[in-house]
Amino acid sequence: MFVQVLHLFMLTLSLVAVGAAVANNNIGFRADTGEDRR
Repeated sequence: MFVQVLHLFMLTLSLVAVGAAVANNNIGFRADTGEDRR
């Protein structure tokens, strides 16, 4: 049971990491530029 939970957690964490990377490539550059203008 614990192994299944750990596997699910790692899978979710990997999906979040990929989603964050894609969001960073698409939106992150604009967000950083906006922060620099402030």
